Amino acid sequence: MDSRTKVIFKTDEYIKKYKKQYKKNCKVLTLEPKVIGCFSVSSERFYSSDTNELKFLVIPGPELFPLNLNKQLVSPDEHQHHAEYLDNMLYFIRDHPDKMVKMSSDLGSVVQADIVTQHELLQTLMRTPYKSRDWRILGTKYRNTIYLCLAKPNNSGRTPADLQRERACQMMETKLKRFLYSDAPDSLSSLRSDGGEFHGVFRCSVGGLSVVYGSAMGAHCNKRIQALNKNSSRFAECKVILPHSDIQRSSSKPDPEEALMWWSDCYLKGVKEIYVARPQPTGHVQNLTTCSLTSLISDNINNWSCDMCIEFMHYTLQQICTAMQLEDPNSVYHFDYVSSPGVLMFDVSENRNENTFISDWFRFTLDNP
Repeated sequence: MDSRTKVIFKTDEYIKKYKKQYKKNCKVLTLEPKVIGCFSVSSERFYSSDTNELKFLVIPGPELFPLNLNKQLVSPDEHQHHAEYLDNMLYFIRDHPDKMVKMSSDLGSVVQADIVTQHELLQTLMRTPYKSRDWRILGTKYRNTIYLCLAKPNNSGRTPADLQRERACQMMETKLKRFLYSDAPDSLSSLRSDGGEFHGVFRCSVGGLSVVYGSAMGAHCNKRIQALNKNSSRFAECKVILPHSDIQRSSSKPDPEEALMWWSDCYLKGVKEIYVARPQPTGHVQNLTTCSLTSLISDNINNWSCDMCIEFMHYTLQQICTAMQLEDPNSVYHFDYVSSPGVLMFDVSENRNENTFISDWFRFTLDNP
């Protein structure tokens, strides 16, 4: 451990403390994310402040089943996540100063949020108590707002089988969406391209912290685009349960780890309905079923606690905010979570460095509103 590295907390100690406090006080945090805007990211990864990449959910009729997912060709890198840090959220703040910027008597223009971040980071924190995986968060504090994003994923400690299954699942979901997502609300399977993403921007209170984050969305369920920014539950997600080598396991429901991933993903987006496909080894999908967040919770009551997930996310964000005392758009904090033994540590690179992610143009925007 570097001499500059400081330990923030140990997960097992926190969990013991949480369980003890929970017995005394059963008050549970809720997030209640509210949509405040949207943007699109093209297949070439260009940001635009519009709904060009909005997709609609169009379920094929019974006569079109079974769907053959193997007929859809997907390039190996088409489903990969892109390391864009917070660039798109900075663009959104620039394009929506009425929603995101206010004047401060001592600092001038400031962003109206304690934390600006990304959906993937919050989901990672929510899953951490039940997921043995290392992660790194990059953080910068500027004008009283903390900007947090995930660093490039580190696959160390993961087995080749786990990585292969995860990639296979991502590819099958991409293939499924080609059957279910459309650019037009009344047109079946008419995608211009499936590499682009439509993002919602949400604001929620996490134990008193005002958190704003962007999230790639699934497909819009309602044909009236006018309802877009009013109710994110009009969106649905599509998930795939792959055939499992363990014949003792029923494939009718996601395993606990999958269920936690689905729940945390949809909870942060306010999505309440999931369409589930169970492709056969041949790639054929005989039908689709629906799954609710309520059923995911009830089916896994002995496997994980959504209350614990939210509380752990809240506690971690609190500790990160407390640690980040240096206010400098060029300096970057590194928060490293080591799953074994379950320790969160941090250090800071002062001044401009290779991880600096608050762009000069963004600082200029706040200086010249």
